[in-house]
Amino acid sequence: DTVEEDGLLENTRITGEYLLSGLEELQENRPDTFSRARGVGTYCAVDLPTQETRDRLGASLRGRGVECAGCGDVTLRLRPALIFRPRHAAEFLDILEHAARQL
Repeated sequence: DTVEEDGLLENTRITGEYLLSGLEELQENRPDTFSRARGVGTYCAVDLPTQETRDRLGASLRGRGVECAGCGDVTLRLRPALIFRPRHAAEFLDILEHAARQL
């Protein structure tokens, strides 16, 4: 099975920890913008202050090549593929930080 042979579940655990840690750090540094960082594996989410802010950030991220979606009223959700690695998470977090500065 490819998932086992390629260590994709372990990769998801490791990458998810990295991603969530980065979201929590952004939340600490930007409490006016981010709250309630959470996730399991690489399926992560973070809340924004308003739906409008979430939608603007999501549009900005998509314009920068990041696939993400809104969920509920104020949540931004990330659900990457199993091959998403820590280097991809680092790139995402960098893009997210820059996009948030533009709000």
